[in-house]
Amino acid sequence: MPSVIQERMGVWGERTASIDWCESNYEITPWIAEFWNTISNLAMIIPSLYGCFVVLTQGLETRYLISYLFFLTVGIGSWMFHMTLQYSMQLLDELPMIYTTCLFIYLQAMIKEGPGKHNKLLICCLAGYAIFFTALYSVWSNPLVMEYMYAFVIVILLGQSVWLLYQESNPACLRVFIVGTALYAVAFLIWNIDNHFCSHLQEFRKGKSTGVAALSQLHAWWHLLAGYSTYLHILFSSHFRLSMLKRNPKFVICPIGLSVVTSP
Repeated sequence: MPSVIQERMGVWGERTASIDWCESNYEITPWIAEFWNTISNLAMIIPSLYGCFVVLTQGLETRYLISYLFFLTVGIGSWMFHMTLQYSMQLLDELPMIYTTCLFIYLQAMIKEGPGKHNKLLICCLAGYAIFFTALYSVWSNPLVMEYMYAFVIVILLGQSVWLLYQESNPACLRVFIVGTALYAVAFLIWNIDNHFCSHLQEFRKGKSTGVAALSQLHAWWHLLAGYSTYLHILFSSHFRLSMLKRNPKFVICPIGLSVVTSP
């Protein structure tokens, strides 16, 4: 993790989080510890709110309203974490990431099942995983625990998506999957560059304008790209589900880029 960080004090007091990212603390305002890492979470908050609006206006299943609400929780938690750098807010960021991915895995597994059907065994397994992670991370706050356990469920989710596309021909969903996966791969690469080359990035920012310095905040780019990739996954899943239900879904251009509409 980045270690060359200028510690500044702001209204939230001394940092208690186990991670401090490459953005210098309280550089823009004393009210926000990591300004760019904070506001970039709008890439999760705005799409999730818009998704809730679409679910309600299009009459989609409640499962997708829950998906967007979980996604919203991740965005708000990440906002609070980067704004305060407090450990309690770090948990509000990282725990929902695991919970939300487990929810996505369950919905993906049930995508061909009829309305109202449940898989109690899978629910227990995923809930057990989430509870185990919560207990482990509460007593052992090593960031690697979060990273590896999160990576594990992400790989499962990607595998499920690939298997769905293999089983069912859906060109529109395939394109969205490719774009979403590419965005996430680029986001992951950027995230690693930010972690491993922090000192070089901070040296680059010295004397640069605010705009140039902001563009070099790679963890903020992680939020933007990974956040929108997650939104695309929900669209992918909902389009696939609506296709199974014979509701004639289609992707359409909307104010935040892409959305799904359907016939009654």
